[in-house]
Amino acid sequence: MTLKAVIYDSSLGEPIHTEPYFQEVGGESRILSTTDIPMSYGFFKTTAFTVQGTTEIITPRGNQSILLTDMIVTFEKKNLGTVRINFHDGTNTETIFYSTLTDAPVNIAINFTGRWQGWRPAHIDVIIGGADSVGSVAVGYVRCPELASLDYTAWIAAR
Repeated sequence: MTLKAVIYDSSLGEPIHTEPYFQEVGGESRILSTTDIPMSYGFFKTTAFTVQGTTEIITPRGNQSILLTDMIVTFEKKNLGTVRINFHDGTNTETIFYSTLTDAPVNIAINFTGRWQGWRPAHIDVIIGGADSVGSVAVGYVRCPELASLDYTAWIAAR
């Protein structure tokens, strides 16, 4: 006997969305799929570097903020070279990652947990200093709406 069950969202009075899924045995059926915000709304940006300087790689829209989900940083060893990744709004700066490249190359992959969210409207800067350095930075992120974003003073107080 087959029983048809439908899960409803009580606040909307509508059924919760399911996805078609093909199973090896029994053919096509429907499944309830759960996911998180980064999986549904995440983006990524990758930038390669070969010279010193500051590069703004991710910019929020309007008064939004950026929530980091992942980061991959790879740089070759370079005498006197440094790499720094910051939240920055033109006035305030908070370092996310910093490494010298003098003694060894950098190869790191981070899967952020714990809401690594900047303030509004802070962007993500990558600063290569000390010497021209060869490497890349890839950042996974979600743009958070203005209502879910704090200004710098409130952001500092919440930390």
